[in-house]
Amino acid sequence: MGLISLASQKLAGQTNPIRNPNFQIRCEIRIVIDPKFRILRSTYARYEPDFRPKCHFVHPPIASVDAAATLSAQVSGLDAGAHTLNHIVSDLPNASISETLRLASYTAALERNAPGLFYRDIIHGKSSQIRAALRLIATIQPDILALQRFDWDAELRAARAFQAVLNAQGCEMPHLVAPRPNTGVASGVDIDGNGQIGRPGDAQSYGTFAGQRGLLLLSRLPFNAQDSQDHSQVLWANVPQTRSPDPPEIARVQRLAYVAMLQTSINWRQHSISLLTFHASPPVFDGPEDRNGRRNADEITYAAALVDQLPEPLVLLANTNLDPVDGEGHNEVMSQLLAHPKLQDPKPASLGGQAAVNTGHRGPARLDTVDWRDPRPGNLRVNYILPSRDLALHDGAVNWPAKELPGPQGNSHRLIWQDVSLP
Repeated sequence: MGLISLASQKLAGQTNPIRNPNFQIRCEIRIVIDPKFRILRSTYARYEPDFRPKCHFVHPPIASVDAAATLSAQVSGLDAGAHTLNHIVSDLPNASISETLRLASYTAALERNAPGLFYRDIIHGKSSQIRAALRLIATIQPDILALQRFDWDAELRAARAFQAVLNAQGCEMPHLVAPRPNTGVASGVDIDGNGQIGRPGDAQSYGTFAGQRGLLLLSRLPFNAQDSQDHSQVLWANVPQTRSPDPPEIARVQRLAYVAMLQTSINWRQHSISLLTFHASPPVFDGPEDRNGRRNADEITYAAALVDQLPEPLVLLANTNLDPVDGEGHNEVMSQLLAHPKLQDPKPASLGGQAAVNTGHRGPARLDTVDWRDPRPGNLRVNYILPSRDLALHDGAVNWPAKELPGPQGNSHRLIWQDVSLP
């Protein structure tokens, strides 16, 4: 990876220097080139005089969003609880357009046990875990990144701080969206049946505080507000053919999404690219009623129904917490999503996964994305990037070297990435 700096270039501008031709400034233009001499980034790195490009991060307060906003009138029974989602509005110049779009998904496992601690650790800069995650992402240089297990806060302080450190490391993704997750959000009922209300097991999804283990979407390209919807408030009992085993007092409040489910889009090479991202419930930690397994299956089924309605080209980036062959859960549901007629499975692979094959597993070890404890559950494929069939596939991989290199401490998950292009 190389860095070329072209200093003291004059640009036309205004109080916003990008728009008024009568205002002259000086800046430094940085161009990042990969080993194949593909220009990945060209960004304005320093401004003079005292100009500061602004990013307005707007999080949608759930209570004030128009509950009548829907995905499509054609999705019968799926739109209740879907909400229009505001997104980042940026005065930054648009990034350069390359021939391929690099997509990445990473379950970073950066959550903390109390609110504010993750933000504190980013700011202090002493966490080897956070530094390793940042270094990994900066090495991959994605254009769009879905991050799971990333603590959410209402002001998006942690997200913005993380974004700023990535920028300092040469990985500039100035646009972000972070839907409020269901983890740790009080349900007001006794979900875990222990006779108490208000404990972590009674939250919409297990969490020691509201916002723990959230979901973050970062992008080099701006998101389209008109195409953005948050499906995180859809009630589980309201989805068609629900598998919910909950009694009425729980069913009336229980949301489907374990963390969050977000649809949005970006514009790339004069095309709108639809994006769908979510982090599904682990199909374990329950009893014979299979509540978590059923919820996981319905989240994936709901996502598949959204794919039916989303315009192409599109990309699904998700941790479904479900392998199509091995491990617990309704594996057939994942197999059905992989076989969706609008999607293709690029099957990013790794030498590390192949070298760590689990005896007794039937799925290809090279496709595994998580290194869980052996023999159960063992290594599984749970993180996916599934582009629509009208996108051409290029390089892709699971970041799992054959000889394990130092990585984010305490994290069993591996980052996956895939390059795509328009035909």
